[in-house]
Amino acid sequence: MPIVDNADRSDILESGYIAGTRVIGTVQVEAKVGESRLSFRQHLTIHNNGPGIIYIGPEGVTTQNGRPLYPGATMDMAVGDLGIFIISNTSNNTVVIQELA
Repeated sequence: MPIVDNADRSDILESGYIAGTRVIGTVQVEAKVGESRLSFRQHLTIHNNGPGIIYIGPEGVTTQNGRPLYPGATMDMAVGDLGIFIISNTSNNTVVIQELA
């Protein structure tokens, strides 16, 4: 009997992946690897690889209104083409960003 593959793969991320590090400080920056977001981005991972706390949120995020991500912690989120911004409570904090499409 032949094997029939009827699996729906419409939600599988398979058209792009990019990763890189960014040094962020006390001014918000967009959470992206290059000059622009990965085309058709669906998923974003942010890892706080620095000594300070980073804060994640929409444009205008601050250390007062953002979601904190402590040193050594990682956050995964389904984002689509939504702009996500990050800011740190220190001047030189390294984050690892992964974008998947």
